[in-house]
Amino acid sequence: MGTLLLRQRSVCIIIITILYKYTFIFQFSLLFIIYSINAH
Repeated sequence: MGTLLLRQRSVCIIIITILYKYTFIFQFSLLFIIYSINAH
């Protein structure tokens, strides 16, 4: 029971970290696109 809960918690942490990374990459690319549009 405890090991299953620990596994679910670790999976949730992994999903959250992946989402944070993807949102960071998305914001960075969006800023880069806006910067390149403003440069022209």
